[in-house]
Amino acid sequence: IDEAEGSHSGTMVRFVNAVAERLEPRFPDVLFSTLAYTYTVQPPRHVRPRRNVVIYLCHMGGCDSHPIDRCEINRPFMDQIAGWGAISPEVFVWDYYNNFHRYFQPYPNIDAIAADLRIMSEAGVTGFFAQGDAGPRKGPGDMAELRAWLLARLAWNPSLDAWEQVDEFCRLYYGPAAPMIREHLDALHEPARHPDVHVKLYDPADVPYVASAVIDRCESILDRAAVAVADDPVLAERVASARLPIELMQWSGQLRYELTDSAFAPRAGAPLDRAVRFFALAEARGAHGLAEGGERIEQLAGMLTTFDAVTVRSARLELTVVPDLGGRIGRFVDRARGIDWMHQPPCSQVGFPNCGGYDEYTQAPWRSPGWCEHYACRAHDRPSVLTAPLAN
Repeated sequence: IDEAEGSHSGTMVRFVNAVAERLEPRFPDVLFSTLAYTYTVQPPRHVRPRRNVVIYLCHMGGCDSHPIDRCEINRPFMDQIAGWGAISPEVFVWDYYNNFHRYFQPYPNIDAIAADLRIMSEAGVTGFFAQGDAGPRKGPGDMAELRAWLLARLAWNPSLDAWEQVDEFCRLYYGPAAPMIREHLDALHEPARHPDVHVKLYDPADVPYVASAVIDRCESILDRAAVAVADDPVLAERVASARLPIELMQWSGQLRYELTDSAFAPRAGAPLDRAVRFFALAEARGAHGLAEGGERIEQLAGMLTTFDAVTVRSARLELTVVPDLGGRIGRFVDRARGIDWMHQPPCSQVGFPNCGGYDEYTQAPWRSPGWCEHYACRAHDRPSVLTAPLAN
């Protein structure tokens, strides 16, 4: 089927059509939906969605800093809108409005939001779903309140001036700090407007639009915003929340851990203090995690501590394990050559510090039981034995 249809969507649409046809007599007013997602984004050549079938076209892997009709990276998505629109009675778009590897990383996508809903409406899209993070392990992310307001207003009227809506929100939500919050947003969006800078939903921490000079500038602006609302605890808390993405970039770029023969611990100092404050405020604001599929925020906050490590040696090799981090092998040294074969991750890596080195799963699926549990260590000269009860 898929070969004849030129796309895996051929099988999917035929299946959903069959379900919709069978159930239509019982549910005549119900629309049945399916996703055009990853391997099914290309429309089929021959089969057509039934009149009661809605296609949800997912915009995944495109550029979120530039409008969809002005960026070559987004051209395939525009072609997909046209292709599905030509054969479908209803096309909805499922779009993403946050960084899914780093929920709180600044995500300068308001220029794209401002244009994209209008462009999609003019292209015949009849509905859209805005996903800002991934449940159930989710977080408020980068100024989620502002984006919820903006997306809701533009959903009702895509022709509105988005930045005027941003100004209205800032005035109502941040009070005297509104001019500084707008200045902060402009500072974040300025580098992302360059035609060669593309914001994507799985960007790492070292992308140019969040370079240290940008983050330092935003921190200075938000310092002034905090002063402007210092006498109002409600507004002060809102400004502090808007600052969380900048705090993340500051401490996550500087925090360091040290692995010794007997311990794995964060270095004391300003980055650690910032991280502690960040987690306290993020959790108070309702965050449950920092990344899609990542640990819960209380687990992440609990990693800002010292963990015991166990080291075993032979004449040729030296191996250090951290039992409380899933029995992770943090160091595996060829003593004769002085080479550590384990990857030592930067603190900006997803899952840090419970990443890098070597971890073990008990099943084929990613992060199946075994990789993050607390293990007990029965130490001997050789070998040391780690044990833990696992969910499976």
